[in-house]
Amino acid sequence: MNPTKLEQLQASVEETRTILESNDPSQLENLTRDQILGDLFYAGGLGYFAQYNGLSHIAALQAQGNHKLEFGYGSYGYEPNQDVFFGIPRGIKTGGAAFNIRFGNTVELKQGGAEQRAQFRFQTGLISSALEHAVPEQMFSDPDDPTDGVSAVKALQLAAQQGQKIYQIDSSNVNTVLAQTNLGSSIEDEIRSYVGSGNIAIAHQSNISVPGWSGAGYILLDQETGIGSYKITGGGNGGFLKNILNSAINKLMLIAGIWQGFAKNNPALAKLLGGSIGLVIGALTRIVKLLNECPTGIALIGTLLTIGWNILFLTINVALAASGAGALLLYPLAAMELYLEAVVIDKFIEKGCS
Repeated sequence: MNPTKLEQLQASVEETRTILESNDPSQLENLTRDQILGDLFYAGGLGYFAQYNGLSHIAALQAQGNHKLEFGYGSYGYEPNQDVFFGIPRGIKTGGAAFNIRFGNTVELKQGGAEQRAQFRFQTGLISSALEHAVPEQMFSDPDDPTDGVSAVKALQLAAQQGQKIYQIDSSNVNTVLAQTNLGSSIEDEIRSYVGSGNIAIAHQSNISVPGWSGAGYILLDQETGIGSYKITGGGNGGFLKNILNSAINKLMLIAGIWQGFAKNNPALAKLLGGSIGLVIGALTRIVKLLNECPTGIALIGTLLTIGWNILFLTINVALAASGAGALLLYPLAAMELYLEAVVIDKFIEKGCS
C-alpha cells in the first residue's frame, strides 16, 4: 500500500474537516459528495486491503509459507436499489453499501504440494469474503444502532445458524442437491453449469435475510487451485450492508448538494463522520509505516495494538456524538489521538523498532 496515497487522502480529509468546522455557508455549499463520502469509502477500501494483507500474512506464517497480494481492484460505495414494475425499471430507492472486490495473489508453502496450496488459497478466500461484510460493519454499525452486512461467508454462516443444510455440490450430486434447494433459478443454473466443468460449489438450502437484503450466498471453487468466487444474490462477488448510519446518510448519497442542511440538522453525526474518517486514515498511515520499517513480527504486534487503540477511540467518538455537549469534544479528541499515535510510533521506529 502506497504511503503517499494515504497521506494525500489524509490531507483531503483534513481539508474537508476544516470546512465543516468553519460553518461558513459559502464553503459548505461547495462541498461535494465525493469530498464527504468518497473519502470515507476510499478509506474503507484501503482498510479492507490492509486487513486482508495482515490476516493472510499471519495465516501464511502459521502455515510456514508466504502470501503476496499481486493486484487488487474493485468497488466499495453506495448502490441504490431499483424500483421495478413488471420487470421495467421505473426509479431508484434506498440501497446500501456494496463491496465488489477482485484480486490475485501468490502463495508459496515450505511444506506440502499443490493440494496444500489450494487449501491455503481457499483459506485466504474465506478471509477476503468475511471482510466484505466485516469492513462495512466496522464502519457503520454501533451498539446503539447495530446493522448487519452480508457476504457469501456471512450468508452461509447465518443459514447454518438457522438450521439449514450446507451442501458441497459437484457433478455427481448436483441434480439431487438442487432439487432440495430454493435459491432462485439463476443461481441454481450458474451452479449447475459451474460444477459441470469439474469444479465444486458450496451453498445453503434457501434464502436468508438481513436488514434491507434477502438472498443467498454461495461459493464457486476450483478444487485444484483453491481459487474461487464468493458470491451473493444479484451476481455480486462481494458484500452488501443496508442502513449505513441512518436515513440521512442514504439521502446524502442519493441527492447531491445537501450537506449544508445535513450538517445543520445533524451536527453530532457530521462531526462523528469527520472525526472517524481522520482516525481511520491516520491509523492506516501508521500501520503502513510499521510494516515498511519494522521486522515482520514486531510490525504485526504494532499493527494489532494500533487497531485496538483506534477501536477504543472510535467507540468513544460514537458515545460523544450521542451527547450534545460531548460532540464538541470530537475534533479535539481525534486530534489528540492522532498526535499521540504519531509521536509514539515515530519514536518507536526511530529507535530501531525496539
